[in-house]
Amino acid sequence: MISLLVEVLIDMIPFFIVLMTALAGFTISYCLLQTDPEKTGITYAFTHNYRLMYGDFEPDSSPANWILFMFSSLLMPLVMLNMLIAIMSDTYARVMGEIVPSDYRELNSMILE
Repeated sequence: MISLLVEVLIDMIPFFIVLMTALAGFTISYCLLQTDPEKTGITYAFTHNYRLMYGDFEPDSSPANWILFMFSSLLMPLVMLNMLIAIMSDTYARVMGEIVPSDYRELNSMILE
C-alpha cells in the first residue's frame, strides 16, 4: 500500500509542474489584460485563476478577458483533470501488474519459512 502511495506521489510531480505552469501563465495573462484599478495586481489575478480552476468564476466584460476566460476555464479544469486521471490509471496499472509476482514472492517466502 505504501509503495502505491509513493509511486503515485512520484508520478504526480510532472502533473503539478504542468498545473503550476498553466496557472502562472493564465495569472500573468489575466494581470496584463486587467484594466480595472481595484482588480490589478498579481495576487488578485492569482486568486481569480485559482478559483477559476475549481469552477468559481466571475467573468469580466472586455472581449480579451472573455477569450482568456473561455480558454482558461476549458484548459484548467477539464484538461488538467483528464491528465490527472491518466496519470493515476497508468500508476494503478503498473502497480497492479507487479502484484502477481509480489504475491508469489510472499508465498514462496512463507513456504521457505
